[in-house]
Amino acid sequence: MQLCDETAQIRLGITLSEAMTNAIYHGNLELSSEQRNEDGPNWFNSVQKYSQEAPFRDRKVHVAANLSGESAKCVIRDDGRGFDPA
Repeated sequence: MQLCDETAQIRLGITLSEAMTNAIYHGNLELSSEQRNEDGPNWFNSVQKYSQEAPFRDRKVHVAANLSGESAKCVIRDDGRGFDPA
């Protein structure tokens, strides 16, 4: 659709990937960055464990995209408890 140049496309891809990763690990599974840093190689064991337990296993990541000739909007939402910016 030629909405942006190649550099912006790469940045957009990285941004969307990061948003999806955050929605899965931090939103739906409620795993913190500190847990990832402390657990090291065991991080994925925690991910697998949580993803098989209620209520985490039933949570979804919702993606809505709206593209037109002039703009693109993408919203990524998870089913987690929410984010406290404080």
